[in-house]
Amino acid sequence: MPDVATIIAIVGGILGILGAGGAMAAILRWRLARGEYTQTIWDSYERQLRLAESKSDSTEVERLRREYEGQLEAWRAQQGVEKLAPREISAAREAPSLAEEEVEQLKRLLAQSQTLTAALLSADDYFLRGNAYYEAGRYEQALAAYNRSLELRRDDPATLNNRGSTLYHLGRYDEALADYNRSLELRPDYPDTLNNRGSTLAHLGRYEEALAACNRSLELRPDDPDTLNNRGAALHHMGRYEEALADYNRSLELRPDHPDTLNNRGITLRHLGRYEEALAAYNRSLELRPDYPDALNNRGVMLGYLGRHEEALADYNRALELRRDHPGTYYNRACLFALQGKADEALADLEEAIAGDPQYREMARTDPDFDAIRDDARFRALVGEEEPPPEGGASP
Repeated sequence: MPDVATIIAIVGGILGILGAGGAMAAILRWRLARGEYTQTIWDSYERQLRLAESKSDSTEVERLRREYEGQLEAWRAQQGVEKLAPREISAAREAPSLAEEEVEQLKRLLAQSQTLTAALLSADDYFLRGNAYYEAGRYEQALAAYNRSLELRRDDPATLNNRGSTLYHLGRYDEALADYNRSLELRPDYPDTLNNRGSTLAHLGRYEEALAACNRSLELRPDDPDTLNNRGAALHHMGRYEEALADYNRSLELRPDHPDTLNNRGITLRHLGRYEEALAAYNRSLELRPDYPDALNNRGVMLGYLGRHEEALADYNRALELRRDHPGTYYNRACLFALQGKADEALADLEEAIAGDPQYREMARTDPDFDAIRDDARFRALVGEEEPPPEGGASP
């Protein structure tokens, strides 16, 4: 992309009907700087304006001027996007790395830059536009930008890494893993990609491989809090809770008050039976990010363990306001309702949970939280069990 001074010089020359050949000189300098020797959009505007002038077509001249001014505004917005967008992103990060007001500014700039012609966008421009969309949580648009960047600059490890992270957030884990694998073929010791690959492998249930990827990333970058958090998650899933807790603690030493790590630490503390410490971790996570549905769901579980059912219900309700389609929270709320003897509410939530993820059907069959409603025919139908035999009778 040309710098601001060059673009303004070009626009000034053309809008002044290309006086003194200034526009052509500016275009040439820009093309030389980019290593381009073919026709550009600026050449096209120049030719069209000259033609309209020669025909005394003032309407066409005015139209071209407005169009050019629009391109300039879109280009300025793109420059703003590129100054604000991060160069690196992490698949495991639940929240944007930018402040809320910066994310809102990015969204405005992205909207303003949409009319910029593709001829003025390089592979790096699309890469940074993809990062901006990623930060804004617009993963489909981020994916399209990374795809275009890779069309222009194939096999770029950074773009493959970021596209992988976008696919990860879209739940397309196998495709994400393919991008991470290709990125690491091109740059084997790329800590960000190793870390992200570890997260993806964990989502696929391949915890030993996830652990190996995180270990290698930490060999290259020992004190990275994101990777420590991710390795902690892999260790947790492997039942190695003390080791997981050590990684979360170290991550929080390096980056205190990180909501994701505090949430994960709370989960591991709960599995270790350290309920009050777990609750404190969730509370702190939610102080930092009040509308964090995972932490609300997990705190609800913890409050339920402690017998604080009304508080637990409030957390589940708020989590579902923020994320209506989360089967795990429906399941947990169903358990709570069942414990309270509220069969209708429990069954409605259990049905939502099973519709979202069939694994909850199997879980409910043996979960003691449902013992109070286990003989309800509606419960047995939901979990696919036969009616119990009559008392004193034999099973068919």
